Amino acid sequence: MKKKIFFLINSLEIGGSERVILELYNRLSNKYDVKLITLKNVTNYDSKIKTISLSKVTKTSRMLVHISSYVKKLKKIITEEKPDVLVSFLELSNLVNIFACKNTKTKCVISVRSTLSEVYDRGIYGKTFTYLIKKFYPKADIIITNSKYSKIDLVKSFNIPEKKISTVYNPLNIENVQKSSIEKIERKYASIFDGKSKILITVGRLIDAKAHPNLLRVFYNLKKEVKNVKLVIVGDGPWMQKLKDIIKELELESDVFLLGSQKNPYKYVKKSDIFVYSSVYEGFPNALIEGMACGVPVISTDCRSGPREILAPETNVLTQAKKLEFVKYGLLSPVFKKELNTDIHASLSKEEEIFMSGIKTLLNSKKLSKSYAIKGELRIKDFNSENMAKNFLKTIKVN
Repeated sequence: MKKKIFFLINSLEIGGSERVILELYNRLSNKYDVKLITLKNVTNYDSKIKTISLSKVTKTSRMLVHISSYVKKLKKIITEEKPDVLVSFLELSNLVNIFACKNTKTKCVISVRSTLSEVYDRGIYGKTFTYLIKKFYPKADIIITNSKYSKIDLVKSFNIPEKKISTVYNPLNIENVQKSSIEKIERKYASIFDGKSKILITVGRLIDAKAHPNLLRVFYNLKKEVKNVKLVIVGDGPWMQKLKDIIKELELESDVFLLGSQKNPYKYVKKSDIFVYSSVYEGFPNALIEGMACGVPVISTDCRSGPREILAPETNVLTQAKKLEFVKYGLLSPVFKKELNTDIHASLSKEEEIFMSGIKTLLNSKKLSKSYAIKGELRIKDFNSENMAKNFLKTIKVN
């Protein structure tokens, strides 16, 4: 009889955690009985994926008030299905998992996908989750982080026993990314990638953590020195209108392109010259390794956590760039201040200046750019899905 591995996540909206779960699902479903449980209702999704929704709730903002209902329904599923392991992603699902697995034989595995001290560092919401994490996360059987620094953060900031925590990097379906990257670009976007301009591109949710306003400030000043350059931002989120307003205020409508969420962002990345990553905090940035898989040189802020572990794996994860670092697989730049500058026309901060200098360096040196592009494609082989799936199974102790 196949062992049962169930996954639990808030929803299947587009995001890094969701893509990781789906990749693991596809890798494990041949050998194991795998099911995917979501807190929110799932609609219009691949019918080949066995999904169970615990609620008809569709708005994320209402999910926390339904936690007791989720626990009750999940406990019923555990009692009936008797999964060997229940693996959850993201904080709300992690708490539901811990509560539902209590007094059952199902192994409770929770997964931390961000540097939590950065995520929950302010406000009532942050204080509430900080308390819940400290009190209940130690009750899980196994805790998986997707970066080494996130593990350190859990121990230092939340007093989680180190022996319970293991790090497994996110899996990357390299073949799928590279195959998708050679697809033809739609006619409506073809003029952007016509080869007449240098293209900077970034991919990610339009949220405060990604620091897109800082990136726009950097680009606005870069345009004063480099005329034939464009910026493409792929992604959707609550900051869409704010970014549109900034682009209009800076009169960059002809130079910055918001493509929204795209099923295949890789074909745009492949046609770009530099992948730029401006986050102020992360867990493990999938978009960064996907950019490298497309054969594009990368520059990233040295935010907590992930970029340093990806681009400079031989260095100490506790260090952070104070100047531009030309590391083994790309460029690392000091992280931007978390408090985003409200005056979009103000002089660039030191960190923004350094980030801009890194972009200029890559634009001005074909040799350096090509070298990093080649090295990046070699580096991402370390994250291939097959190896990561094996590490995952070893960590959750399932044969």
